[in-house]
Amino acid sequence: MVSELKKGQRVKSKTEIENGTDIETECQIGIDRDPDDKSLRKVEIEVVIPKLIREKAKIDKCPKEVEDFGKCCVDNSLLMVVKCRKENQIMKDCLLRWYYDEGFKNYCTEEYLKERSEYRRTGKKKPTKRV
Repeated sequence: MVSELKKGQRVKSKTEIENGTDIETECQIGIDRDPDDKSLRKVEIEVVIPKLIREKAKIDKCPKEVEDFGKCCVDNSLLMVVKCRKENQIMKDCLLRWYYDEGFKNYCTEEYLKERSEYRRTGKKKPTKRV
């Protein structure tokens, strides 16, 4: 059977053949989906939104703590593991406080849904800022 395949042709699984389905058509995401759909996939709930929460907390909610820890690390280079424990703990406490704040979670989820909806409408991704 493999020798009968042409270059670039995809092999269908046994389940696909039995059910008459095609994985590529069932798994379409992005601009082909309803822009106003507010349901979240498992990966969005468990990975994407928590990542957004952490990034927003670093930038918007705890910039002083993150900056103090970064400065301590730069100043102490190899000894930072020992000398920056206090700054690290203060930063972690701040980030965790916002990570578990339900209002902030809801805010980040709504912002994500707005961005996803805009992408589904236009097909253009919003540029992400990296910390």
